[in-house]
Amino acid sequence: MIKDRRDVKRRLNLKRKYIYTVIGVVVLCLLVSFVFAKDSKFALPFAFKQPDRLESRLIQLAETHNSGGDVADMAARHGIYFRDEKIRVIIELEGDDTPIPEGYNIEVEGRRESLVQALVPVDKLYEISEAPGVNYVRVPQKSLTG
Repeated sequence: MIKDRRDVKRRLNLKRKYIYTVIGVVVLCLLVSFVFAKDSKFALPFAFKQPDRLESRLIQLAETHNSGGDVADMAARHGIYFRDEKIRVIIELEGDDTPIPEGYNIEVEGRRESLVQALVPVDKLYEISEAPGVNYVRVPQKSLTG
């Protein structure tokens, strides 16, 4: 009888260990998938590299747009020109002869050497900052057009 109790207790302990191990592996797999799932709504924010060629105010503006926030209000608070879902930016190109990226609905207002002042769609900020020939995208400190 005592031997049977010990045997039952040992089996229960083994079952518990097995269940805890399975739960641990499942939780670990979920955490790893959240870290590496770029497009997942459950993805962890620290798992993504922030664009290094986009000014922080513009990153905040793009995030506000992506989350359905009030872009006009945020642009006004940061002193960023906003009209018709576009904002005024300076696109710093690699060189004076570097072409302006095409296909992003960029409305060029002026160019001085490698600096381009333009109105760009808020939803294209990340893509423009990663376009070939673009070094940096920022808010204008003063107008290039006069």
